[in-house]
Amino acid sequence: MAETDLKGSAKLGSYLKQLRLGYGYSLRKVEEKARIVGGEIDNSQLSRYEKGRCYPSFDKLRVLASIFNVSIQSFSDIVDLEEFESLRPTIDEYDELIGSGNQDMELGNYAMAYAAFQKAVDVTEEADEEDEGHATRRARAHYGLARALLKLGKLSLAENELRNVLRLGGEVDRGVVIKTLLQLSNAHAELGDRFLARLEAEKCLTIARDESDTASVAYSTHQLGRIAYEEGDFKGGLAYFRDTLALYEEVGNGGGALVAKVAIGSCHVGLAHYKVGTKLIVEA
Repeated sequence: MAETDLKGSAKLGSYLKQLRLGYGYSLRKVEEKARIVGGEIDNSQLSRYEKGRCYPSFDKLRVLASIFNVSIQSFSDIVDLEEFESLRPTIDEYDELIGSGNQDMELGNYAMAYAAFQKAVDVTEEADEEDEGHATRRARAHYGLARALLKLGKLSLAENELRNVLRLGGEVDRGVVIKTLLQLSNAHAELGDRFLARLEAEKCLTIARDESDTASVAYSTHQLGRIAYEEGDFKGGLAYFRDTLALYEEVGNGGGALVAKVAIGSCHVGLAHYKVGTKLIVEA
């Protein structure tokens, strides 16, 4: 079937345009990049894709994924999200959209949360960038969108939204940056890239310490312990989890302390300290 016979996707078109503009590429520049990676996409084709007039073939999607450094799966995920367009809120006030998205996340209404946060992202993109706090508002909208996408199983898209937060630069509130790095570390751990997950958790730990944010220091240390454990470094994991337990107790996070105790016990079991490990897990 010819590309022009395939039904287009407005959502995919918008995503392609967002990727292109994010890299600062013109339509002609993408055409040049396509040739470099061994493909053919002329600027008129890409324009039709972006306008949702036709759907790219798999080969074209493969080329576009290479140009924009995203997975082909992310394109499929974008099309899947079109079913949530009917959930898009009618309100246009940023704070209400963020509040609605957070409430839906707490209730487990992840599709509705996605729609609210996506609308918040759109609102911030249309706002005056010179306004004080604009970067942080954009960051919070992208961060919320990433959280919803993670819950919907769209890991690659969530990773992209989290990177959008970090691209906003030094004007973003440090607390938002800390949460973003933690989520990005979690996303990469889920994708099996523990090297990146560790780097992000370590960066998050550094910032959290600089900000004297003990709770975030605990979360970062916990993440580093989890990564060490998953790599089979039970001794390293044990050290991280012990520090995590002390930090959770310091900030009064009982639930976190309980999880840390179980993790400590699991590390002991991994080190063949079966009696000690089993006792800790049972006591927790």
